[in-house]
Amino acid sequence: MAGLAALPALIALAWPAEATAQASQMTMTLEPQWRVELTAGASVASGNNEATTFNFTGEARRSAEGSEWVLRGAALLAHNGNNTTADRQTAGTRYDLDLAPRRFFFAQGDWLRDVPANLASRVSLSSGNGFRLLRANRNEWDVLTGLGYSFDRLRKPDPGRRDRRSHDDRFELLLREESRHEVGDGTTLKQALTLLPSLRSSGEYRAEFNSSISVAITRALSLTAAFTVRHDSDPGTNVKPTDTLFVTGLSVKLD
Repeated sequence: MAGLAALPALIALAWPAEATAQASQMTMTLEPQWRVELTAGASVASGNNEATTFNFTGEARRSAEGSEWVLRGAALLAHNGNNTTADRQTAGTRYDLDLAPRRFFFAQGDWLRDVPANLASRVSLSSGNGFRLLRANRNEWDVLTGLGYSFDRLRKPDPGRRDRRSHDDRFELLLREESRHEVGDGTTLKQALTLLPSLRSSGEYRAEFNSSISVAITRALSLTAAFTVRHDSDPGTNVKPTDTLFVTGLSVKLD
């Protein structure tokens, strides 16, 4: 974890000087409560085919004048007979601070566990600048650029690596675009594409694409469907580089 010693310098590089000045002048008026959205889905099969699948996602968001804080988490569990086919959990947080009408600073942290991918945990920290390219007609589109650091701890040492280490760390670039679109009354589309080129090894990178659609049933309930593609150019021995996931479920909003 020698790279952790460089984290203060990374944060200092990514944090713009004007952020400190603007933060001291800003009056933060927090909303009285968090806005929470929870989504869950499950399927069970028995008889000739025995399989169970459960997925859960949650997001909590709190906005103030000139800033926003988001907490999120997700879990996917799947069993086919006595075999575990999916066991993945994620958690993360992001804080945005406005620097100008169309520019903001962000800092985020993420945690990932993926048993079939031999990943006991991945901790990722990043920060940088975001730019609001579009805010019109119930459409939003942002672009983010920054620097990040990731530390992986493997469940078992990778036999394909000479040192057979059970951990790995690296600095990364962060390039991301994300958008949100309201189509008619009660239908919301979201998508985000994230690229994480490694700064340690040329040609190595991670990428993730997320998209979802939500159709309101009532003010509090919605039907949702989400599609995710994840790619790792160097996932390790006997691990596939690309994962895809499609889930559906019922969402409830708590204001």
